[in-house]
Amino acid sequence: MNVKDFVAELATPGREGCTTWLYCDSRGFPTIGIGNMVPNVDAMLRLPMVHSGSGELATDDEKRNTWKDVVGAFKSGTLTAAFYLTFSDLRLPRPFVTALAEDRITHEFVPGIIRLCHDFGSWPEQAQRGIVDMAYNLGLHGMASFVNLLSACQRRDWKTAASECHRATCRPSRNAWTEQMFLDAASEEPSS
Repeated sequence: MNVKDFVAELATPGREGCTTWLYCDSRGFPTIGIGNMVPNVDAMLRLPMVHSGSGELATDDEKRNTWKDVVGAFKSGTLTAAFYLTFSDLRLPRPFVTALAEDRITHEFVPGIIRLCHDFGSWPEQAQRGIVDMAYNLGLHGMASFVNLLSACQRRDWKTAASECHRATCRPSRNAWTEQMFLDAASEEPSS
């Protein structure tokens, strides 16, 4: 699986999207970049945030205040990411956003998927893309709860995997994309 191409696709609006400012997602999780949760102030302090106008690095106090203001503004998932633009001019540089997503896929998600499904590397690319999308969206722990999906993947039963990949917390278009990845894998791989 080409990670760079996958991240470029993941950054599109119908999937994770790409937002260089901190916002709260529909469930209230502070998020930035390509769907990267920023769970606490310490995580925010580790990000190389810059001021959008000057490009100057933000101070720790500016990052801390931005995180607190954004989290404090969340109201039951009805606000869009654009709403949070008014709270700060701090931005995460786009090259870092992309590198962060690529790094997480390469060093967090793929190794985690391999622990769950040892033959992941031999799967058709579409099946790999489908399961990485699941892990990126749900986290490894959340994806591990999809027992029927993982069992189907281990059997290389991509049609069953397609019927087991629906996420209740996901946009219908994203669910449809993931399902199609598994269906495409089924058509690519000869039956055993």
